[in-house]
Amino acid sequence: MTTIDYGTDVMALDDLPDPEVLVSGELNVAYAMVRGIIEPSTAHLEIGDPEPPRTVNIKDYLAKRMNQADVQTAEVQVERSAIDDDRVKSASSTVTQTGEKLTVTIAAQGQNGPFTAVATIDHAGAVLALQAGNT
Repeated sequence: MTTIDYGTDVMALDDLPDPEVLVSGELNVAYAMVRGIIEPSTAHLEIGDPEPPRTVNIKDYLAKRMNQADVQTAEVQVERSAIDDDRVKSASSTVTQTGEKLTVTIAAQGQNGPFTAVATIDHAGAVLALQAGNT
């Protein structure tokens, strides 16, 4: 099997780290997927991106008590955002809310195989863990 290069980018979710740390492999894709669910849909338009990716600001759900319909809508939005990345063939997600904290699990089938990203999101920001992968 030919390994696809997933590229290298800055390890950043809410803000750029100082000093900058670079990531590649599935971790790079995982960071891109999580950025796609925590940034406002207008973020790429504001910087002049002519073809912005499909994003959803999952933080919009933090201030409300999610019912089952909200959870299902959020999960579909997360999955659509994830597969908007060409490096992701398919994705499924679960979204759980505990108080004003969301845990988003994305099980992705990447070009190089499966991996799972788990993001914990609250008003202060997001934390990502790559549970499994080929990195």
